[in-house]
Amino acid sequence: MKLAICIPCYNEASYIAKTLHSLSLQEDRNFKVFVCDNGSTDQTASIAISAGLELGLNLEIVHEGKKGTGAAADSAFRAAIAQGYDLLARTDADALVDSSWTRAIRKHFQEHPHGLAAGITGPIAGEVSSRFNVMLRAASLLASTFGLFRPSNYGKGLRGLYVMTNGNNLSIDSKTYLAAGGFRRTRIEELHEDRQLVNDVRAAGEKVFLVRAMKVQVSARRVNAWGLLNSLKWYANHSYKGEEIDIR
Repeated sequence: MKLAICIPCYNEASYIAKTLHSLSLQEDRNFKVFVCDNGSTDQTASIAISAGLELGLNLEIVHEGKKGTGAAADSAFRAAIAQGYDLLARTDADALVDSSWTRAIRKHFQEHPHGLAAGITGPIAGEVSSRFNVMLRAASLLASTFGLFRPSNYGKGLRGLYVMTNGNNLSIDSKTYLAAGGFRRTRIEELHEDRQLVNDVRAAGEKVFLVRAMKVQVSARRVNAWGLLNSLKWYANHSYKGEEIDIR
């Protein structure tokens, strides 16, 4: 399977090179990176191009004018599909992927050709204290348990168990992606497009897998800015919205 890694970006000049560096350290480097610049006003795209060249990555910039992680991720995925990529992975521009990430993705889809694979996400080491790290992981477990039993994640043709999936750590085959309709092209304030994709995949009759070997560390800047409780409210149902959504 041809693997594409898609990264939606908005004003990520300070992070994107680090993310790309983590991809350059992959044990399995047989992939292409599609960076979708979502109307950045900084040097995100040019930094990504320079870093990709320096790191020897096969990298392409995609542009999406409609603001929103859903629209940007969808544009990157569809650009990859148009070029014949049949295995699609997504991470974010403030994330560091484990060196075995792509290998774990490929291994899973060799065993399960269709469906969506969700990995394990934690905070970037050094951005939070060890105590706060434990609290974040406990909060993540609480959130995943809540999602597993949340009534709105069942009924209306949704099949199988709900699996909490972070947009910074997922993979899906192109056939399933198209059958599910892809990421909803929404603004981040409107909808959690990663959660919606999980349910759209289930509605299409495919399974969502938890793949613990897929490991990603992500910036804790939102939690640091909003606090843990407000961040949980945001991720649960947008009941909390800070004055600044795109925290940089």
